[in-house]
Order: sequence, then C-alpha cells, then structure tokens
Amino acid sequence: MSQVPNNVVQMLMNMGTGYSNANPNTGAGMQGTWPPEGPDRRSCLIGLDFSQEKIKVGKKGTAQKEIPAVAVTFKWRYIWNQDDPKKPAGTDTLDFKGKTFNLLTDEVMAGLNEDERKRFNYDLERLRGHLSSILRKDASSCVNPAQDLQEVQKLLSEGQQPLCDLSIEYRQPEGSKAVYKTEYVMQRAHDHPLGLGNAGLRCSSGSRRRSGASRGPRTLGTVLRGRAACLRCRGRRGPPSRSGHRAGAARRWRGGSLAG
Repeated sequence: MSQVPNNVVQMLMNMGTGYSNANPNTGAGMQGTWPPEGPDRRSCLIGLDFSQEKIKVGKKGTAQKEIPAVAVTFKWRYIWNQDDPKKPAGTDTLDFKGKTFNLLTDEVMAGLNEDERKRFNYDLERLRGHLSSILRKDASSCVNPAQDLQEVQKLLSEGQQPLCDLSIEYRQPEGSKAVYKTEYVMQRAHDHPLGLGNAGLRCSSGSRRRSGASRGPRTLGTVLRGRAACLRCRGRRGPPSRSGHRAGAARRWRGGSLAG
C-alpha cells in the first residue's frame, strides 16, 4: 500500500486554516458505475489516490486562470444488499471511485473571488466529514488534513478496510444529460474487514474468527455485514440498526461529537 506522497503532504500542510475552519459535511458527472442513490450504502474503504493538479477557475468564455491543487479520491467497495433488485447477478460487491476533492492552500484560496471559493470550500467540508467519520474523531480535533489522511492511509496499509455507511447523491442539472455523483460518509460502522483466507476472519478488534465459527453462510456479503461471528464479536448476528442514523449523526455534529 503506497504512502501519501511527500509533495502532497507538504502542500496539505500549507493549507492553513481553511480545512480546520470547514464545517464537516457527512451528507445530513459521469463517474462510472456507482451504488444506487440513497443513504446507508454500506461500503469498505479500499484505497486513496493522490495527485497534484492544475484547476481552471472562472466562467467559460471569460479570462480563466489555472491554480494548483491537491486532488484526493477515496476508493470504495460497495456491498450489495442481497435483496436489491438492481444487484447484478453473480456479484456481491461493486468497486467505485468517489468524487474527487480538489484542495487549495489558504494563499491560493485568498486569490479567488467569493463565487470561485464556494466549490473549494464545499470540498473542504466534505473531506472533513469523511475523515472525522472514518477516524471516529470529534470535529474539533480534525484540523490537519495531511495528518488525518496519513492516519487513514496507515489503516489501509495495515490491511484494514474501514466499513462505512455512505449516503450517495445523484444530481442532474436542468437541461443536462450528465449525472454528477457524490458520496458522503455518514458514519463508520462496526468493522469486519475482509479476510477470507483459510486462517479465518479478522475483525477490527484484532481477534480472529476460527473457521466454522460463522452462524450463517460464509459469504462475502454476510462477512462484511457483520453476520459472521468472530471470537470477540460472537454475539453480533448483524449490524446495528441503521434506522435514524442520519438524525443521530446530525445530533452528534450539533453536539460537537462524532463518537459512535
């Protein structure tokens, strides 16, 4: 698993207060195949992509300018609901890339007008929502995007695949054929990262489930939904109830806490 590139870390470290002042956003174009629209789309985070880009700002037909940005994309593995009529036959998962974040330093942001800053402020808010939820941090402690992304990258490099409830939003501007898709991390769920080797399954507690310990069919879908028992989570027959998650997440944000 690759690490966050040093040049990207340096640019993120120079973002200043824009990220720490952003309100975390958890979701209370044409981007390939995505999960169905709606809340509670349970997915594993399987990777992060980083790059340095030049982004054009300004209305088309007027004097546009290019500005430097760090592009960050979260890579997900959606777990299909077995009862979903849209589920393709013969598959339990769908890999997709989330909507890319374009992140600017405070210095670059200061050179933009108010309308131009809106799209980048939105990315800061959504990124802070992603990271605070995945890391199970209070919003007040998510102030350094480089550090937060490195923490997530460390989880991935250790073989963990954080299991999250996503809210998937589709947007089609009036008069346009393009559909723009956005994911929000509502919360990080009880983790049962995938590990289907002969040695058994590993859960986030670090325990291992012995082969044959499952109370249900040992399939990818049941494992990642937490229906397979591990040594420490033996009593859990399924994921916690997800009813009211959106309202619960909103209450935690208003209270300044993301504990869950």
